Amino acid sequence: MKTKLFIVASMLMMTMSSFAQSSIDGWNTIYLQWNPSTFVPDKGDSESFTGLSVGYNKAFSISQNIPLFFEVGLGAQYSFYTKDLTEDVAEALGVKTAALGAVMRPEEKVKMFSAKVPVSLAYAFHIPETKLTLIPYLGLDLRCNIIGRASAKYNLTSAGLEQLLQAGFTKQEINENLADKDLDLFDKNDMGSDAATWNRIQIGWHIGLNARINDQFLIGASYGTDLSEIAQKVNIYTASLTVGYCF
Repeated sequence: MKTKLFIVASMLMMTMSSFAQSSIDGWNTIYLQWNPSTFVPDKGDSESFTGLSVGYNKAFSISQNIPLFFEVGLGAQYSFYTKDLTEDVAEALGVKTAALGAVMRPEEKVKMFSAKVPVSLAYAFHIPETKLTLIPYLGLDLRCNIIGRASAKYNLTSAGLEQLLQAGFTKQEINENLADKDLDLFDKNDMGSDAATWNRIQIGWHIGLNARINDQFLIGASYGTDLSEIAQKVNIYTASLTVGYCF
């Protein structure tokens, strides 16, 4: 019995030693992410954004005995969405969507450019006799929203313009009421109130799992939400898929 225990203990120590030697050093990562996100208000419909990020992370070993790491990075993210407003405008005006669509094709576009600083606590688990290391992690994000714009275009058709002119509207009236609009989402004057104005600085949390292959290539997935609102009673929920190169 003692011999069996000694063999098991020896094998365990050899595995842990190999694991520690292969995983205890830190690493650098350059990455590309796809960041689909949802802006969720307390009331009303949510909006789905597409996001793309590029960035750099550095992992530092914080223990000589276990593969525990502190990872910090810097990234740039571009988020955007486009929405056809024909149905919404038709409903508001009490007309049929097809009838309105023959006159105009209103649409809304929103885009935001942000810098982000992710900070994570990570554990690197190397699978013995493979070239695969699994890295679960948990952390916080600091995001600085640098640019945020919303635009509305009515896309009046030539047939629609002719109908409005025949109805007695002048070109000046048409241009004034159906002119394209462009708003700075961080400007109170553009947004109309403090509640509608977006915030530039946000904090959020994330949890995820990365896999390093051959100590060089990285793939991963994560999920996170805001701890602070983008606007009053509006939060962002974000999933991320990552590919990267480690060195």
